[in-house]
Amino acid sequence: MLVPFILVPQVSLIIAYLAFWAGWVEPINEVNSWLLPPLLSGYLSTGGTAGGVILQVVILVVGVAMYYPFFKVMDTRSEGIDVTRIFNRRFFVNSDMAVKSKLASFIPSMQSNLQAQRDVERLNAEGEMILYYQPQVDVKDGQIVGMEALLRYRTRNGDILPPTFIQSFSQLQMMPELDYWVIEQAIQATSPYRRRPGFLLSINVSSDTILTKGFVKYLDKLIIGSSLKHEQIEIEITEELLVSDEVMTAGVINQLRTLGVSVALDDFGTGFSSLAYLSRYDFDKIKVDRSLVQKLDTARGKELLRIVVELGKVTNAKLVVEGVETHEELQYISSLGVRYVQGFYYYKAMPLDNIVTLMDTEIVGV
Repeated sequence: MLVPFILVPQVSLIIAYLAFWAGWVEPINEVNSWLLPPLLSGYLSTGGTAGGVILQVVILVVGVAMYYPFFKVMDTRSEGIDVTRIFNRRFFVNSDMAVKSKLASFIPSMQSNLQAQRDVERLNAEGEMILYYQPQVDVKDGQIVGMEALLRYRTRNGDILPPTFIQSFSQLQMMPELDYWVIEQAIQATSPYRRRPGFLLSINVSSDTILTKGFVKYLDKLIIGSSLKHEQIEIEITEELLVSDEVMTAGVINQLRTLGVSVALDDFGTGFSSLAYLSRYDFDKIKVDRSLVQKLDTARGKELLRIVVELGKVTNAKLVVEGVETHEELQYISSLGVRYVQGFYYYKAMPLDNIVTLMDTEIVGV
């Protein structure tokens, strides 16, 4: 945009000079306030002649014509991308969702917006979004008691990559679109397995989405339209949401729990205000962050996890420890009275069909 910004004033000056030099327009004989609107100022400045008006019209038309191609280029490279176009290009797998919003096109003021846009376009061209699921396990009997939907990216070569691109979506204010797609796809995909004993679908939702007007009604309508029950859906939130708007957040949590949808506090133990939130909000589940498990090789790490678990127990919510990868970690966590875990020790994130096979195996007792 720097190119037309520099060129247009120079071209306009040349046009005006030529018009005065050739005698097509009367010379300016009166200096008027710059606050006067275009055309009127040209008329008054040239002694009430039509030439001044025509000159200003020509300058405006030429300026717009010069800016237009640059605007068109920036329109497709700016933060204001057309979300509908991206979804229609099959950016997401098996997506027929109605786009919830369309961002207004405008010129971004920061380079980070342009980079985020390029990242999203590259993802669209080189692969597709898919969902994997990671089981949550009861350590007493090793049974699967739920699963968390996790976003993944599959390249055209078939490689499965973690969602490192989420920051780009957040930068472009597209997290609601991304979250809506995950929610709809997860509920649609898991609906046929609603009759499995103890089935629970857990979905992590960003603060931008949960605080969107009508989110609870949207989720309620989506569940009613599926074959799942409200009690089989769990929404995971992080401390980031609790910091955003305490009053509105409390209202959303209460509305979800009134519907029968459970609410889990994710990444517990990593935020500086986690303890305070336990006393302000009612959670059905608390998920202890994996970073605490990674420090169990030290006495301090074990004591820290023990304290966090004890704090979690005070709320009477279910405790799930994430990131359990070794037998030693599982033994220590079990000794603390934790019943539910999630991690590589039992299962990595996997396609839904794999989990269904595991659950069927449990049912027949193999």
